[in-house]
Amino acid sequence: MRSLGLRGGQLGDSFDTATEEDLTVAADDIEAGRTVAADEEPTEASLQHKALMPLLETEQDLETALALADDKLVVVDFTADWCGPCRRLAPILESLARKHASRVLFYKVVVPKRPEPGIAKARGVSRLPALQFFRQGEMIHEIIGFDVSAIKAQLAKATMNPLLRRLTSSEALLTAAFGYLVFANLPNLLRGGAFA
Repeated sequence: MRSLGLRGGQLGDSFDTATEEDLTVAADDIEAGRTVAADEEPTEASLQHKALMPLLETEQDLETALALADDKLVVVDFTADWCGPCRRLAPILESLARKHASRVLFYKVVVPKRPEPGIAKARGVSRLPALQFFRQGEMIHEIIGFDVSAIKAQLAKATMNPLLRRLTSSEALLTAAFGYLVFANLPNLLRGGAFA
């Protein structure tokens, strides 16, 4: 009873069904007493997690976060407790949030099992896990599914020095190649010759 979506060669859980694995993990958690009561005090680890990846609950929260980000990269993790890949991705994202804390703002959106009008629906998220990357208020990239290498590559690209990012673009590389051909053959050209 697994509903999987395929997008860009990556798998993501559909909102409509929890996987058998998800149900097993949830049952194991309950059996092991790893549930959190509503009146339970937050732990230091949970407070640190909230500081690393604050929770966005509304579209207005996201708009405010994007406006305050200035030119920093913003990564929004659309996740759910019932999504197995999301739970496996959470500690990896926390580690990346710590590593890139000075240049990247990470946020988390918890998606309900039955989607309702809200931030995930407004942003077109239909499969989990989903990460959306924003710069200066505009979405620049989206990753659907559990793909750690794609996430790391996007973070590396997006946090690269703007000058280096520009120099590694295809236009810059073509311009450099053309410049090399012209200047390497400049003596020939000045003598009336052709390119060597």
